[in-house]
Amino acid sequence: SMVAFKNTTTPLPIDNPNSQYMHTWTPNTQLSCPDCFDPFFVSDSTFNEMMVYVDLLTNEGCSFTDSILVTLTESCGKDLVQLPSAFTPNGDGQNDIFRVRGLGLADIEIFRVYNRWGEQIFSTSLINKGWDGIHKGQVVEQGVYHYYVQAICPLTGTILTFKGDVFLHF
Repeated sequence: SMVAFKNTTTPLPIDNPNSQYMHTWTPNTQLSCPDCFDPFFVSDSTFNEMMVYVDLLTNEGCSFTDSILVTLTESCGKDLVQLPSAFTPNGDGQNDIFRVRGLGLADIEIFRVYNRWGEQIFSTSLINKGWDGIHKGQVVEQGVYHYYVQAICPLTGTILTFKGDVFLHF
């Protein structure tokens, strides 16, 4: 599920986007692209909640369907940024990337990850980029890492700061 702000454009929270699959989104009236793998949700004030479905078709002919519940809101708060408490960058395609997600979040100022000694080991200002557990070309140790996020409220432009810990587990 996701929260979108009224009269804004927000990326859909897709965990493992794959441009190799054929995507069909419905209803597509609120989407930037009805058949791309990473559309943006274009909200207006005509609804409070909407279920968005995606039908996927692989090159091998396999198909499956998923859905995202979109809820509209009118303010930013402590739920603007949501990060998992753990991730597993083991190459299995499940929770391999630690990235900023959020309720209606469309942009960030900065996302940083630090090791237990306070050394910055990852940094980005791109919302769709995440950390894969690699630092200086090497896989880091399993353990607790600290994150720092400055997120931009899409309604006001105000920068909100979020800090916390994530457990990296192989």
